[in-house]
Amino acid sequence: AASDAMLKSAASLEVVGQSLVNGTLEMTLKVNTMTGHKLPTSFPSRRAFLHVRVVDALGSTLFESGRVNADGSIVGADADSNPAAYEPHYDVITSEDEVQIYESIMQNNLGAVTYTLLRGAAYKKDNRILPRGFDKTTASGDIRVVGAAVDDDDFIGGSDRITYRVGGLPGGNYRVEAELLYQSVSYAFAQDLYRDNSAESEAFKTMFNASPMKTSQIASLAFDVSGSAAPAACNDGIDNDGDGLVDLADPGCADTFDNDEFNTVTPPAAACGDGIDNDGDGLVDLADPGCTDSSDNDEYNAPLPQCSDGIDNDGDGRIDMEDASCSGPSDNDERYPKRYRGGN
Repeated sequence: AASDAMLKSAASLEVVGQSLVNGTLEMTLKVNTMTGHKLPTSFPSRRAFLHVRVVDALGSTLFESGRVNADGSIVGADADSNPAAYEPHYDVITSEDEVQIYESIMQNNLGAVTYTLLRGAAYKKDNRILPRGFDKTTASGDIRVVGAAVDDDDFIGGSDRITYRVGGLPGGNYRVEAELLYQSVSYAFAQDLYRDNSAESEAFKTMFNASPMKTSQIASLAFDVSGSAAPAACNDGIDNDGDGLVDLADPGCADTFDNDEFNTVTPPAAACGDGIDNDGDGLVDLADPGCTDSSDNDEYNAPLPQCSDGIDNDGDGRIDMEDASCSGPSDNDERYPKRYRGGN
């Protein structure tokens, strides 16, 4: 009980901003430290992290970052699924697989992540919460901040601010639950230790796996937020389908409640129903003898027989029925008299 009380006195959580506008919930949390050292301090197996959950009026979880499994692993924490990786520091979190973890991650002389103290040459990441009065811009090399937290203007001596942005929510009321949690032995550190084939390692593994106290709470808070839903695609002022037309100016929109701005795809009209003189003969669609009906997709006329096409096909100076080779207007050979072609 005394240890738990001391742990809970180490830091606090507060909400410094919240809004729900157009379906996007944005909230900024502030972690305040009350210690005179980095939090967590000392041994690099320790880590503190934020667990944030958004639930609707029915209690259903809509967003959750930092959920802890029974084995001590954190959902979304890169190091817990890949021992060569680690979770970066965040200023803004927009996805459930992003988790704010305050920790020190060691690297060996080759720059690879290591959990073995004797191989630790430097830190790849050190975003442990800084004590009040700590100036990260002037800190000496052995206690300096390492990683993305260096450029986070809200990560300062005494506190850190982090924003959570959750989109795609309908309008209504939501409950946000947040807690700052602590583990004296991180999942990745324990897994690395298990690789040591020794009686001590096996004994620790048995004890650690059986323990229901892998994670402790430092601080928590909860608050309600309400606001508006995201506007429909046909009322958001955005050209959602990229056709240059916005909202009701787009033929894909039926009304301001329509959430699909994309136009209905209409198949092109057939050549005999498109209002175009496709064969260039001056006749359009059904006025063109090449068309049988409006679904006919070929406006071009069937070629006339040589003996009625108005052309001197055999170059003898005589056209169509003036040519003795033509037996009638339907005759398709202007070159030779029919009697020489064989047949009747």
